[in-house]
Amino acid sequence: MQETPIKNKKRIAIIACPSMKKRRKSQFFVFLDRVLPFWAITKPILHLTRSTYFVLVGTGFIEYYEGVIGGEIRFFADIHDGGISTIASMVAEEKIDAVYQFTATEEQYKFISENYMLRRQCIIHKKPLLINTAAYIWEIFSWVASQECDNSHFVRPEDMKRLIRSIPETTYDQFLFQKQIFTLIAHNRMKDEMLAFVGKNSETINCFGEIMATKTTGTILNTGGTGINTVKLYCSGPEGGDAQIIEATHGKTGFIVFLQDPWHTHPHQADVESCVKAICKPESKLSIFHDSTSAMNILENMKKFIKQSGIKGMRPVLVAEALETIFNIKIVISEKNGQDGWKDLISKTAWYFLKSIMYKQERNGHAAVAVPSGSLSVEIAEALKVCRQEINKYRDKSCINSKGNRTDLNVETIDDGKINLPDEYLNKMKIPGALFLPMTGSIGYTDHGMDVNFNAKRFADLFGGRSSEIASFAFADKTFFDNNRPYLEHIEQQWESLDYALFSCRNMQSKEDNLLSDLAIHHEMKGTDAEGEICGGIYLKSNGKEVFSKKYQRIGISLKQLRKVKEGSFFIVTDPKLFNIARAALKSGVVTHFFTTQEIAIALLESELKAR
Repeated sequence: MQETPIKNKKRIAIIACPSMKKRRKSQFFVFLDRVLPFWAITKPILHLTRSTYFVLVGTGFIEYYEGVIGGEIRFFADIHDGGISTIASMVAEEKIDAVYQFTATEEQYKFISENYMLRRQCIIHKKPLLINTAAYIWEIFSWVASQECDNSHFVRPEDMKRLIRSIPETTYDQFLFQKQIFTLIAHNRMKDEMLAFVGKNSETINCFGEIMATKTTGTILNTGGTGINTVKLYCSGPEGGDAQIIEATHGKTGFIVFLQDPWHTHPHQADVESCVKAICKPESKLSIFHDSTSAMNILENMKKFIKQSGIKGMRPVLVAEALETIFNIKIVISEKNGQDGWKDLISKTAWYFLKSIMYKQERNGHAAVAVPSGSLSVEIAEALKVCRQEINKYRDKSCINSKGNRTDLNVETIDDGKINLPDEYLNKMKIPGALFLPMTGSIGYTDHGMDVNFNAKRFADLFGGRSSEIASFAFADKTFFDNNRPYLEHIEQQWESLDYALFSCRNMQSKEDNLLSDLAIHHEMKGTDAEGEICGGIYLKSNGKEVFSKKYQRIGISLKQLRKVKEGSFFIVTDPKLFNIARAALKSGVVTHFFTTQEIAIALLESELKAR
């Protein structure tokens, strides 16, 4: 089936400050992970600064977006080299439809004039400027209101209330409108526009738990017959209202509509900038809109969502977002199922794994990693080789300047002055400080010359690191020692202080070829309430607790050690038959990063909500 071309693709400019690009858990990367399923359908044209482009090369986003999804990405000068001015110019020329800016408080003042110019042009030309939290809120409401909306991405309406009951009260304010605020501020010449805006959207605004405004704006709204609920008043802007709004909205979730007059300066401009700066902190959960057109757009989309779903008090919630909230994990979902889904997730895992180890090396110079036995390690290793090839494919783009002309440059300096080019990533593929360990101490029923450290050595060779020496033993016939026989002294110490672990699972009925499948311990566990195994011999009940053998002692990483992994435990599941053991692994508390398909993610969510 030939894909239908998308008309009038949205053109999005993305700005990310240096600190947002250094932390894999920053709002910038969380945003990209969450909106990728949407963009796989809408395929917007993305405009990135050069440093952002090359950082995303290292995460695999560029390769996936252009190569797999078929999207288009363009890049231009960095923000320290006039990039913000370039975007402002593109907004004025109607070449950009929306600007998403991910910024940290301490970095806002570095480009305060450029940021003010960009905001002014967005207000004049009615283009949304969406900062941090607002970018995701905008995307999710745009998606649910669009014709392309696929409800399989979202928690079903009948499950919404159960979801709320299943999470802490401190968390669900991000989902419930009645737990959120709606703030209205307008400069003098914008009062009439604010009055018209509220009159058209009073029903939606009234869904929010608290409505507040600066004095003059709020007085007009309270007496203007708009149908809005009573507005809580603060001082006018010049008299300190902006400062009061900062204090009143601190730590809260909600919307702020701040209609600014782009044609006149204001005596309290410093107050205005301080208010915007406070609202746009990375930890803030507030979405700010600077013009009535953008604010009207998102409220219209909210109306459509409420009408379609029949839910007044709750915003749409992604399945991945709900699972992350319930299990406190990072989840990466493939849109594909079966073998295609497996290949897709292997690729995603490899990119994520590579970037994580490189990040750890940059900070500490070393990383301890546990890798599984069997085919998973082989496939990840092969995918990591592809990573090298894909990174190499983008090397030539490092010689193109912001105007699209080739130069003799072969280095790229990002905002903090560090070199961060594909060439550099190729060099970083060799990580001498990395130590790779096997999940289990030996491989059962093999010839005596079989090295139990085989897969760990494969990774060590690939990364230029080293593998464990203490686990390089060939045990005769058994992986699991009888309790009455001598235990290998100190071997368990090698799995202490791990930075990363990579593993999958197997259920009790699995017929796949596995060197451990015929061991006596596996037959013993078939007579228990174990759902399956993880990490080559850790057997789990449905509640995530471990089932121990009465006769055999396992040699390998323990559940306790796995829970202590510092940076990330990467868990991959694509087969629906493994659903029960996958759920048990999530409940055990050993998983930090879960890679799965949409089919399994939905089944996990439904099962968890029913249980709660």
